[in-house]
Amino acid sequence: MRESSGTGLILASKLLRRDRRRVVRFGATALSNVVASQMSLHANYGGVVPELASRETPPNIVPVVREAMSCASAAAGYPVTFADLDAVASPKAPASPAHCW
Repeated sequence: MRESSGTGLILASKLLRRDRRRVVRFGATALSNVVASQMSLHANYGGVVPELASRETPPNIVPVVREAMSCASAAAGYPVTFADLDAVASPKAPASPAHCW
């Protein structure tokens, strides 16, 4: 485990069956809040289809994290890099293995 960068920045993940959210936080302030929604994907079926949700998640992880970091950089007024993060937070028990990152 590496030493804290001391910035207080956290990259957090919130996973719902229909959305994947990545947030970069500084204390109580969200510097970014990016959502990869799957609502249109599931709308045709009248509800969430777990198999479709689990297949759609992995391709969205990297683009959403990149956008969250970019938005955090714009809000902070300086480039926020992964080295600046003090922590990465994700749910303890994902609904399926594809939800892990």
